[in-house]
Amino acid sequence: MPNSRAFTLIEVPFHMGLRDVGVGKGPGRIIASGADEILAYRGVPAQVQHVSLLDKSCEGMDAIVDISRQVRLAVRQAVEQQIVPVVVSGNCNACLGTLGGLDSWRLGMVWLDAHPDFHTPETSISGFLDGMALAAAVGDCHEELRARIGVGEPVDKPCVLLPAARDIDPGERERVAAAGFASSVEQLGERVESVYLHIDTDFIGPGGPSPEQGAAMVAAFMRELPVVAVGVANWNPDLDSAGEKLHAIMNVLRALAS
Repeated sequence: MPNSRAFTLIEVPFHMGLRDVGVGKGPGRIIASGADEILAYRGVPAQVQHVSLLDKSCEGMDAIVDISRQVRLAVRQAVEQQIVPVVVSGNCNACLGTLGGLDSWRLGMVWLDAHPDFHTPETSISGFLDGMALAAAVGDCHEELRARIGVGEPVDKPCVLLPAARDIDPGERERVAAAGFASSVEQLGERVESVYLHIDTDFIGPGGPSPEQGAAMVAAFMRELPVVAVGVANWNPDLDSAGEKLHAIMNVLRALAS
């Protein structure tokens, strides 16, 4: 069945500012596997935008800011054209650039991830930024990073749905319990005017939904919520030699367009 909405793909092939390393290899492989054809609109494949470092000399957090600013601008341009941007990235922290490109005071998020990514620097043992991505999105940490990227108001915690989290660390668990997140799709839908759907590919797997169940969940979110932007993150093709997870990811993309 033809897509009822237009999509654009934004490829962000980086892992913590490093190009084509680890999960940074994932976006290119997903695009090359036919993501643009899956998200075709009226017979025309989805446009693909490729993000590269503008400042080739920067690294670390400076590189993440450089990349995220470009994501912000690409997302804003797509939304202004009434096109749904699908940001295919190595890291979950690309969500900050996406959120920066969405101007809505009643924006909600579905955070579809096996991990809540709700640590702060005070609770995180590793200090890994991706483990704090959702916390940064709701304004609990990394204020300077948000400001440098150009992210506006944080998403209100009651406007966040966390439907697949199962691998939750001590310290993080208490924060999730106290956050006051939405408890259902229906409740989230009553609170928001638009939604960012964040998909960490590890939400499908042992202890979580099967590939078929995962695709059905995504299709339901697209059907029942006003989704205006999507993120797909965290797939390392080097750890998927049989291609099982890639197959599941492509079915998730089909679910976006169903």
